[in-house]
Amino acid sequence: ALEELLAKFPDYLDIDINSGTYISNAEFEEVMNEPFNFSITPSSDKRASVYFSTMYDDPTETETLIEFEYKAEKDINNVEILNFSGDMTKKVAFEKLEATSEFKKVAVNVSDLGFKKASDILLFRFTPNEGTSINIRHMVFVENPAKEGDLTGDDKVNAADVQKLLNIIAAEEDVPAADLTGDGKVNAADVQKLLNIIAAQ
Repeated sequence: ALEELLAKFPDYLDIDINSGTYISNAEFEEVMNEPFNFSITPSSDKRASVYFSTMYDDPTETETLIEFEYKAEKDINNVEILNFSGDMTKKVAFEKLEATSEFKKVAVNVSDLGFKKASDILLFRFTPNEGTSINIRHMVFVENPAKEGDLTGDDKVNAADVQKLLNIIAAEEDVPAADLTGDGKVNAADVQKLLNIIAAQ
């Protein structure tokens, strides 16, 4: 529950307000009486960047989604999420967050960004839309439910998973997730099941 999270990690979401380098082309404020709800307003027509830190706790290996809620009067365009503490050549990008008057929850797969510690800084940046503010609240790492057949852990089910399954069979490895038919064995029947999953996408 959120209340338990806040009790254990009272600063689980923070914006570094001690250094101007952590806010670029934007102004922000914490919404009154709503802890961990930040209003971000672009200060120019240039891309706005906000650096979130103190993400409540070190994420586990399966906590590869960033989840947050937002609302905005107009679309928020060209949104990017990066790990400022990691490889800045990698990012998750989406064209826009659609305008909404009520808070809307978003889950973003950040498994490729290498978040490993609570101290890792999450860079959230976007292109302003006529100065529209965006409210962001309750940003946390959450479990990424595994897709059936995703044996490589890249959140996709494709030829790479077929190859992984063939390798598991050849090496006679004990990998429960590879038993797609649920018969207690990993064999050609599981390969066929995986091919069917891919074909049905």
